Amino acid sequence: MASAEKAGVTNQTAHNWLDNTVFSQAYEKARKQLLDQSLANLHSKFGKAVETLERHLDAGTRTIPRDQIEASKTVITQTIQTAQLVERIRDLEAQLAVREQEELYIVKFDLRKVTPDERDILRRMNADIAARESF
Repeated sequence: MASAEKAGVTNQTAHNWLDNTVFSQAYEKARKQLLDQSLANLHSKFGKAVETLERHLDAGTRTIPRDQIEASKTVITQTIQTAQLVERIRDLEAQLAVREQEELYIVKFDLRKVTPDERDILRRMNADIAARESF
């Protein structure tokens, strides 16, 4: 994990931190704040960027045709990329909804944290469930 290396910790330490609810929540909050700040910065420049594009698109003979073509390419490229991102977000949201629904029926254990007796109980339960599913 590159972020662990930048933080000067091992991957295992980073994973341990992310498993910690308090750390994980603080990390997610900070990540969202950073994203919000970035989006606000872009948003503040958006109007000016659109005006610049419109000026080049509508300038006719007052600008170099190359500038008009570049402005057109920018609009087309950004429109396509935005549409692709929106579609990808919809797909990811649908996948997440399915996964969240499926996880309602899944029990997870970290076998490193259970006793040998508890492991035996889990193995027997797993074998019993597998046997029932095979019928």
